Amino acid sequence: MDSSIFVFGIDLVDEGVDALIESVRDRAGVDGITLAAAYHHARDFFPHNPNRKVYFHEGGTVMFRPDLKRYGVLQPVQASMLGGRDLLDLATRSGHHSGARVAAWVVYLHNTRLGEQHPEHAPLTVFGDRLVTELCPSDPAVREYVRALTADVARYEVDSIMAEALHFKTIDHGYHHERSFVELGDTSRFLLGLCFCDACKRNAEAGGVDVGAVRSDVAAALSMAFEGADQMNPELDREAVCAMANGEMEGYLASREASVTSLVAEAASIARASDVRFTFSAHGGSAKRGRTTSTDSPDTSWVLGVDLAAAVSAADELEILGYVADTADLAPLVAGYTKVARPERFAIGLRPMMPDTQSPVDLQHRVRIASDSGASRVDFYHYALMPARNLDWIRSALDQLH
Repeated sequence: MDSSIFVFGIDLVDEGVDALIESVRDRAGVDGITLAAAYHHARDFFPHNPNRKVYFHEGGTVMFRPDLKRYGVLQPVQASMLGGRDLLDLATRSGHHSGARVAAWVVYLHNTRLGEQHPEHAPLTVFGDRLVTELCPSDPAVREYVRALTADVARYEVDSIMAEALHFKTIDHGYHHERSFVELGDTSRFLLGLCFCDACKRNAEAGGVDVGAVRSDVAAALSMAFEGADQMNPELDREAVCAMANGEMEGYLASREASVTSLVAEAASIARASDVRFTFSAHGGSAKRGRTTSTDSPDTSWVLGVDLAAAVSAADELEILGYVADTADLAPLVAGYTKVARPERFAIGLRPMMPDTQSPVDLQHRVRIASDSGASRVDFYHYALMPARNLDWIRSALDQLH
């Protein structure tokens, strides 16, 4: 089983590319790094960074020098802290020299910078509000951006592209100081995040869906909820949601899934053309709270507009996030996903730190579960965010496999 550790661009800037790659290989014992090549806004605490402890990421930026001729109206912005340096190039060169694998972690559509600059390409709620923390995967300009970004990253000697946020998102993800003082159930919150932009409407209508009926039913249900009379199921249930608008909602959800599947297929095909593996990551509903549970399964991915079986078939690999509080929940979680992805075609992400992992022995158990499942790789999240001692936890957990 291979291994890697997630790193930010600022980690390489502050510690040096060669030094960091050598450090994580020697101390943590991993095979390489997975660099956040395109990332979102965030504020993080770095417990062992030599230069800073609190860091505000320059969201919606990339860690390489983009070839802007590849792009249309939506264009990536290089992070200003790089000073024009191409960090992805430096990392892949260093990895090639030292024998370390370097993967590119690409956050595709969770991009507040581009959403605010081009709100016409962001998801549109049933009430006409733009959700500018995201880009809509059905939108033609967004799809052009995804294809261009994939090709741009794949021209580097990366081992793989780990695709995050290559799907629809929920209403509760992505902006600072998110506030709501109306009590809404999970179903109502899901409906509030549904996109009804022109592209989503055209796709659904092409499939024979009465989009007008869907919109009317969604708006009516939400309007009642906003007045304190939420009639929807408090817990998300696909069958109940599909029954809306006399069953027209089922076709609308299928249309969303078809958009995501085709976009994953297009991006994966572009990556393969450059001999780069394409890894797709989509996690279930509870992961929006920063944790997965044993109840997460391929059956929950519809919330994100993902037909997981189809997406996995289109990609080369599936990344499962094993962010569970109880180690006993990890094996059932993995078992659910292995029904969709063959063992050699999935990787598992683990957090070797709080709030998940309590001790070195706890991490050893989790890594053993990953290995026994037949996973192709285990990825550790995240170098910058964990105490330095937890790098030793990783090494001891990996050493037990040999």
